[in-house]
Amino acid sequence: MKEKNLEEEKSKISSEKKNYEDILTETQENLNLFLKERNDIAGKIDKVLLAEYQKFYRSKGDFGIAAIHDRVCQGCHMKISAQLEKGIRKNEQIIRCENCARILYYQEK
Repeated sequence: MKEKNLEEEKSKISSEKKNYEDILTETQENLNLFLKERNDIAGKIDKVLLAEYQKFYRSKGDFGIAAIHDRVCQGCHMKISAQLEKGIRKNEQIIRCENCARILYYQEK
């Protein structure tokens, strides 16, 4: 009786292990696809801007870029000045949030 229960438990564990291995394989494949896509996109971005973004990301461990909506940084939710917003809309230089230091960009609603 005990041996039968033991075999049933071993079978369940084996089945669960296989399931987790399948999930791990699928997750790794998805990660590889996302990394390839990220590298393809990164190759199209201005090198200076990409370096700024990566520097922020490494130091903060967070997204280094944020949109502004209604003069509010969507990274830290602090209001920015009208002058800063004007500069962001011109899109002539890299402008950072004065509060959280994220690179800001204007996104149409």
